[in-house]
Amino acid sequence: AQDSPWCVFISLTGPHAPYHVPEKYVNMYNPDEISLPKNYMDDLTNRPQLYQRMQKKYSQFSEKEVKESIAHYWAYCTMQDEMLGEALETLKETGQEDNTLVVFLSDHGDFVGAHGLYAKGIPAFEEGYKIPMVMRWPEGIANPGRAVDEFVSLVDLAPTITEIAEVESIEDVSGRSLAPFLRDESPEDWPDAAYGQCNGVEIYYTQRMIRTKEYKLVYNPSAIDELYDMINDPYEMNNLIDDPEMKGVLKELFGKIFKFGVKEQDYMSGYHTISHAEFGPAFALGK
Repeated sequence: AQDSPWCVFISLTGPHAPYHVPEKYVNMYNPDEISLPKNYMDDLTNRPQLYQRMQKKYSQFSEKEVKESIAHYWAYCTMQDEMLGEALETLKETGQEDNTLVVFLSDHGDFVGAHGLYAKGIPAFEEGYKIPMVMRWPEGIANPGRAVDEFVSLVDLAPTITEIAEVESIEDVSGRSLAPFLRDESPEDWPDAAYGQCNGVEIYYTQRMIRTKEYKLVYNPSAIDELYDMINDPYEMNNLIDDPEMKGVLKELFGKIFKFGVKEQDYMSGYHTISHAEFGPAFALGK
């Protein structure tokens, strides 16, 4: 046991493609009993051509092979869970489990057949963006077992840890401390949306995303944009970008994207190509 404060960052590769896992974990799951993702048959109509190109690459897999890949992915997750258990057991054996904050999270998700895709990158679907964040701290979390239904992000971790550790806070960070949630408090003016940015995965491509509880807008400057009703279409199968009844929603969401971009110093040159968005920066910034 340590008498002074300490921090350990355990970075594991998986679950990540390729799903190479010891056989004992793979044997835990029967591919024949696995269902395909509900959006597996999505043909990506009315979505960026790049999405369709990516999907075409994976269309060589049979449904049986897709189920086998899911079994291997689950096996990978199980192996990771077992490794986490070893860390938790060590905390218990050394008498540090009650006063140690454990944060379990990932940097991104994996499509694993959703929308007929694999891995991550470019598409802003939920399977790639929605990641786990589970916190355990018996002496520090009030009313444990709660699920917080708010938008939180990896950028919130730095201000959270500095506040909990009672060290000098970091200036000019994008995130906010999650410590109030640990105290079972409801912070005022908590963000009502999550934002994402993609500047390519080894290929040049740019994208901005905003996700509220009701809608997701994906701004693809070099392709068709995407708008999903996240309440009635949680698997993101129907792009509403051309629905005339959605103009008001688009206006609001584009406004939020560009205002957020200015706040976070997202580069916008003012060149005319940026104004090709349905509602451009001039509208959002009131110019």
